Amino acid sequence: SWGRISEHFDALFTTDHSINKLKETILQLAVMGKLVPQDPSDEPANVLLKKIAVERERLIKAGEIKKTKNISSEDLTDFTNFLPKNWSCCQFANLTCLMFTGLERSKALQSDNKAYYYLKMNNIKNAGGLDLRQLTKVDATVEEVDKYKLVDGDFLFNTRNSHELVGKTAVFKGSQTELLFNNNVLKAQFILVSPYFIDFWFRSVSGKALLEELKSNTTNVSAIYQKGLNCISCPIPPLSEQHRIVTKVDE
Repeated sequence: SWGRISEHFDALFTTDHSINKLKETILQLAVMGKLVPQDPSDEPANVLLKKIAVERERLIKAGEIKKTKNISSEDLTDFTNFLPKNWSCCQFANLTCLMFTGLERSKALQSDNKAYYYLKMNNIKNAGGLDLRQLTKVDATVEEVDKYKLVDGDFLFNTRNSHELVGKTAVFKGSQTELLFNNNVLKAQFILVSPYFIDFWFRSVSGKALLEELKSNTTNVSAIYQKGLNCISCPIPPLSEQHRIVTKVDE
């Protein structure tokens, strides 16, 4: 099949639709463990998850993060049937060391003459990644800047939007400019997990299907609340393989 595709690659992938389908397929292969070969010498993901659990427990005892309610394994979607044997599954919240929504500023308090750039849901592109060409600005206290500024590697999740667009994700790549994020965007940082791999998961066909089940609708707005997001299942490869996957997808 790949031989036939590669022979006619230029003819097959010429339109926006066909190219988007190709990207979609690459992401799905990536999160199923079919994009790069497994290395038997990699530390298995179940060992990695034990290390993450130990670090989370340390942070909880230190009062740096709150304990997350664990849900029954029966209520978590199990992907082990199609994952490589050295992969595991884990609920989203148990991978994190930090997670909260951003700074709330009404539209009346946003303008180009304010002090700090302000990232909103429209700056997260529909197909992933960020578009920072059109940023508004807001004022903020020193404490707010310290809490809400983005740093390299922050995972961003759009919690409120239209039904079609809610659940957009991106990873922030470091900037010298202090950039604050909006209250319709959730920021997360992970322990020993690549934010780029988690981004791939939520943008994949399988990840989007799980998010679809979490969407809560009102008349004009759809939301994915943090409580639901906390419990979503994520496939986790060994850490070394996560990095190989990210490199291959970028390539």
